[in-house]
Amino acid sequence: MALSSRNRVISTHLSFFREGVAYTSPSAGTCGREAKPGAADLGWISLGNPPEFSVTKDKTEIEIMKGIPGRRVRYDMIHTEEKLDLSFTIEEVRAEMVELLFGSLALTSSSTQFNPLEGSEKRAWLKVQQYDQSNTLINTVDLWVILSIDGEVASNNQLATFPVMAKTLHSTLNTGTL
Repeated sequence: MALSSRNRVISTHLSFFREGVAYTSPSAGTCGREAKPGAADLGWISLGNPPEFSVTKDKTEIEIMKGIPGRRVRYDMIHTEEKLDLSFTIEEVRAEMVELLFGSLALTSSSTQFNPLEGSEKRAWLKVQQYDQSNTLINTVDLWVILSIDGEVASNNQLATFPVMAKTLHSTLNTGTL
């Protein structure tokens, strides 16, 4: 599908698949950096439709200067490091958000107990699906990420909001489709 100036990202839908969890689609395997489950696998966990979603691309640059008569000018740029970070807000108290907030081992909707700081970093495949105003899927991105809570989660008489950061890690299976 060709993108046009009329297309707008109206909503973003997120789901993730935990590192180390078995999958059956497209064939049997265990989720990891170089092992991505298929889109139809039942192990994907929906994070819903975050009200806030942003992508930040950062890089380290080296400027190459070249001498011309009278001064040196920028001649070229070399990018030596690149990062892609996704930030989003989840407004639902769910097991996965409690797990990220307290650093516990994997939790599910049937979990009743957890141990804070017993879990390790949360690596997972993150699936980002973005839709336009006509409910047409305009962008799908699968990224190998490390997930964390990125800021304070306050308990007050407002909606609980969980600021989540997904830092992209290198995988040859990271992909996007327009």
